[in-house]
This record gives sequence, C-alpha cells and structure tokens, in this order.
Amino acid sequence: TANKNTIPDEPSSPFYPSGIRLGTPSITTRGMKEREMKVVALWIAKAMNMVEAEKLPMEKGERKAYLAALKKRLPTLPEFKKLRKEVQHLCAKFPIPESFV
Repeated sequence: TANKNTIPDEPSSPFYPSGIRLGTPSITTRGMKEREMKVVALWIAKAMNMVEAEKLPMEKGERKAYLAALKKRLPTLPEFKKLRKEVQHLCAKFPIPESFV
C-alpha cells in the first residue's frame, strides 16, 4: 500500500507532496517475508530510476495532461515491461488469500 505524504521541509504544496509512505500489510498477507520485501524495494528503486528524468510541470493546469501522457508512455518502455513481468511472476507465487478476495 502506498500513499503520498509530505516530507520535512516539504518544497511543494501538500496537495503535491514529494514523499511516499509504504505499508506492508498487502505483502505480509500474501505470505511474503524479508526476502521478498528486499526484492520489492529493488523494484521500487528501478521504477524510480525509470522516471527520474521526468519533471512534473510547475503549472498546475499542465500536470493532469502530463501525468496522463506519462501513464500511457511508461508501459511501452522495455524496462517497464520487464519489471511488470517480474512483479507478476512473484505475485503468482504469493496469491491473495481467498478470504481477502
């Protein structure tokens, strides 16, 4: 589970925070342990590296269109496709328990 959060000395508006908060219940509920969490952390770092050069427009009015275009463009990148397959492979090994579906 992830959500946007402000960070100390936040440079941006609280409506566009610079930080994220990560929760682990959805991982532990599937039965994943420390080993898998390290893999997930590496994936998060890879994803961040993929978008590192992206710059959110300063003008509020331009942000929605920019993010929509980014969401369409990212899945077409070969490194994104590879990462997606890795995630799907791990999740297949740790399905969501029936009681949560």
